[in-house]
Amino acid sequence: MSNYIFKRGEIYYYRRRVPEYVMPYETKTIVKISLGTRDEKEAMRKAAIYNDYIEDYWRSLIKADGSADPDSRYRATVKLAKAHGFAYKSVAEIAKAPLEDVVQLINP
Repeated sequence: MSNYIFKRGEIYYYRRRVPEYVMPYETKTIVKISLGTRDEKEAMRKAAIYNDYIEDYWRSLIKADGSADPDSRYRATVKLAKAHGFAYKSVAEIAKAPLEDVVQLINP
């Protein structure tokens, strides 16, 4: 995993070349994401999360022959949000909440 982490200035980044077998399905050649941390251990943890997400995404592209399945993209996005500690709520759950709670979500 440390192969995909580099430090620019004080901040760690995840950087990975798109594998050759994914190139027919992916428009990018390199994936680069700021990990938003100066702590190496936290960077390693976040990079592992991103790496899992990206691998899942690439698998879904290959499986769907280049067109990402919306359901698998949705599940991967929810998984990534939960991995980052966000309590994911569907639109239906938000719509059932009191208006004051919804407004609080928009304007914390």
